[in-house]
Amino acid sequence: MVVVGADPVTQRTWYLSKALLIRHCTHLAEICTNPFLTSVTLEDVDIRAFTNFVDYMRSSIYTLNEQIPGYRRVHEGIKACLIGQKLGCMAYSNAAIISLHMGFEPLAQLKTSNKRLSTIRAEDIDFVCRNTNKDENNNDLCKGLRQLFHDAVASHWSNWEVNKLTGHHDEYMGDWTELCVNYDDFRVTLLASCRTSDAQRHALFKPVNQYLSVEKRKVDEEATVKVDSPGCIPRRHRRSQACSDSEACSFWERAEAGIVNTGATQNGDEDALGREETGEVRARDGNGWTMVNGATKKKA
Repeated sequence: MVVVGADPVTQRTWYLSKALLIRHCTHLAEICTNPFLTSVTLEDVDIRAFTNFVDYMRSSIYTLNEQIPGYRRVHEGIKACLIGQKLGCMAYSNAAIISLHMGFEPLAQLKTSNKRLSTIRAEDIDFVCRNTNKDENNNDLCKGLRQLFHDAVASHWSNWEVNKLTGHHDEYMGDWTELCVNYDDFRVTLLASCRTSDAQRHALFKPVNQYLSVEKRKVDEEATVKVDSPGCIPRRHRRSQACSDSEACSFWERAEAGIVNTGATQNGDEDALGREETGEVRARDGNGWTMVNGATKKKA
């Protein structure tokens, strides 16, 4: 039995097998192996985030419940990454980072991107920075999450907007100015991008591998990501063909590296996800192509 929350009025209880917890939560494994322990209380864990995590443990599919009041994909993705780190499930945290990266990438590749179009709010940067440590040497995943958001803002904002905040103008921009004052690494990231033109700002947003946990860049656990942002996955795209679509190429590079297996189609539909009895992880894009353990082949 797992009890989540500090307030007895709002606490929620899950009846989960110890085997399931041991498999996915390395930080709870020692507690779960105690034969005299029948329950564990997680007072400082977000109930919504844990609900999504339970769904992942039962299905091995990363997805977020959108049917909740005040849902924001970016904020819930941050919480998913943090709870994976807290409970010791790096596959879940990495899946959250991959999903966030795929959501940020289209705007980062857009030459006319600007602050108004970005889905990242000042409160998101503040939340990430308050819950991670830039100098945490033994936790590169948290540093990766932190840098992902810093780079995403730099690539989403125009050159003029970044210079307005950190350059010669040094204009007060409310919460964003406060972030630059409170988190010097955020300010340094923006300052370093001041001379990057709008046409080149996409290069500020690095490949997803740069933000993942080092020990998990070659995934050794099954992690299937359901992507809910339409248009991220091209139809019938093959890396062997000449391609100018950097977003498409980056996705398939991740897929072939075994970093992500997804069953989301171009329209955001879920199509045949899961682990076969053979142990192969498969996903179809709905157009006659199948990924088997990170490789693509045409169905007969």
